[in-house]
Amino acid sequence: MKSLTLKAPWGWAIIHAGKDIENRTWATRHRGTIWVHTGQGEDSSAFEAPAIKEALLRAPERTQGHWFLRGFVLGEVDVVDVHHAEECRKPDGSLCSPWAENDQYHWRLKNPRAFACPFPEVGKQGLWEAPVNR
Repeated sequence: MKSLTLKAPWGWAIIHAGKDIENRTWATRHRGTIWVHTGQGEDSSAFEAPAIKEALLRAPERTQGHWFLRGFVLGEVDVVDVHHAEECRKPDGSLCSPWAENDQYHWRLKNPRAFACPFPEVGKQGLWEAPVNR
């Protein structure tokens, strides 16, 4: 199964908090379902991001424990489109989503589905193939 490893808390935000854009320096031709894997690393600057702060306030308590999982596949999401920030910039300078960042490719995500039992997996860089015998 195609999988993407993200630093915490971004994987949690995709699966549980409505993060509908994944920002990358590279595009992908892949369209369809991918597994969302949270790596061992943490993006400490994310905790100051307004979208993360707001998402935490809205998040159901049952999902907040997933925030701290490292090295686990949390769920799956569909990649439905990829475009560069310059392609979605509006006249007022805003982008296609509160989660979108400047100078990045935006992977448009839909239909996040949390796994009832997230499972451990060793992640990799890029879009990688995870074994599906789970």
